[in-house]
Amino acid sequence: VSAYAWCTGVAQVLGQLLLLQVDGLQVGFVTVLASGFNLAVVLVTLTRTAAPSARSEVADAAGEVPARAASLIGGIVVTSWIGALAALHSGLVSTSVASILPGVLASRGVAESGIALAIASFYLGRLVLQMPVGALTDRMDKGLLIGIIAALIAGVTALGSVLVLADVAALSEGASPAGRGVFLLIAALLGGLAMPLFAVGNSLAFARSAGAPPVQLATTLLLFWSAGSVVGPTIVAVIGPIFGVYALSVVIVAASIPLAALAFLGAAVGKPAARPVSPTLNDVPASSLAFAESVAVIEAAAAGEALRPPPAAPPARAAPT
Repeated sequence: VSAYAWCTGVAQVLGQLLLLQVDGLQVGFVTVLASGFNLAVVLVTLTRTAAPSARSEVADAAGEVPARAASLIGGIVVTSWIGALAALHSGLVSTSVASILPGVLASRGVAESGIALAIASFYLGRLVLQMPVGALTDRMDKGLLIGIIAALIAGVTALGSVLVLADVAALSEGASPAGRGVFLLIAALLGGLAMPLFAVGNSLAFARSAGAPPVQLATTLLLFWSAGSVVGPTIVAVIGPIFGVYALSVVIVAASIPLAALAFLGAAVGKPAARPVSPTLNDVPASSLAFAESVAVIEAAAAGEALRPPPAAPPARAAPT
């Protein structure tokens, strides 16, 4: 998943950098992009592969999916509400930044090249942090990781707003190179945290699927992401007259704090209690390979005991005459 997201991020960064060299409103430029999109569709249609089944293939003896596998409402499958909320949050933040931030920067006098650099930095952060976040997802509690990422998103957003308010971070005309660098760094950190969150939410949801239909589960997560991408910019537009250019930051912080709290609570409550170990139990090998070898040795020894002939009875002593 991280590799797929990384390739997508490369295209997003290159697309923003391309706008620095080409006028995006030119008819020829749009035609080239449309042709590339159509070529990609052709490549997909030429791929010979079987589509995954939309129905679950894991069932019990009665032919039903286990009860804990999913909450099925129509075509919506939810195996982890924290994972679903992480997908919604990722869509909310990433789409809000990509659609609202350019307008905010333009209203503050930032040139088109500066806006493109800001959005490119947002996507570049994903390229830098996608693989490390994916590695952490494979090595630690996924719900806890979602809470940490959400808390970091809130902190980075709040810190960035303070730095912009204090003119420490800025992209407007006349801003110092240090101020530009700080602003681009904040954008990169925000993108590197918010965009990989969707993959982490997917990992958590699929880890708890327990036989849920994979196609419907993936569609549900994408639906939550899409809902966030609609809700986020809408809320920013509604509260814009109240908070001005900081409405985007307010929405991101307000969405991140509850997600972090819920994720931390879920990680604390859902953690199984440690089972006391009896001193009379035998040691169990740590790896499955070692365990299999131990079982094979035990079975071979048992088979040898079964095949071994019973010991001969001692010869009877002759009765004394």
